[in-house]
Amino acid sequence: MNPDQPLKQHLSLPHFLNVYGRILAIRLGLRFMGFRRLFHRLQQKTHRFQNLKSDDGVHMERVRQLSGIVSRVNRDFLIFSADCLEESLALWWLLRRNGIDPDFRIGVRTITGRFESHAWVEYQGMMLNDMDRISIIYTPMLTDTLEFDQQGL
Repeated sequence: MNPDQPLKQHLSLPHFLNVYGRILAIRLGLRFMGFRRLFHRLQQKTHRFQNLKSDDGVHMERVRQLSGIVSRVNRDFLIFSADCLEESLALWWLLRRNGIDPDFRIGVRTITGRFESHAWVEYQGMMLNDMDRISIIYTPMLTDTLEFDQQGL
């Protein structure tokens, strides 16, 4: 999915405020709690909203809609630009709150000796907030919540 595709629906004020607030909360949470504590807190808060993954067309349309809203708010309305980690965590959190179980990914690469990392969200193998080839460019290092626990992050 291309996050730059125009959003078909009008961005409502409740959607805007919901996403804007989540991105701001993520930014503050990362700053004051760190990634691990924030991720686990979000995981615990959204556990009760989880449903099983489904290939239902209604689910996919909702996934696309929410992904587009997060991308649009970040691109067009924030007074700061959320980085890939902030945007991906906000999208992952929002989808889980809507009963959808996305996959949160962190990948790494080294180019000319420089270490880089990148975060993105997938749902049923579909990239939601990045280009389709991102998992080729960045080697996925952490691919699900179990790995975060096992690797002590």
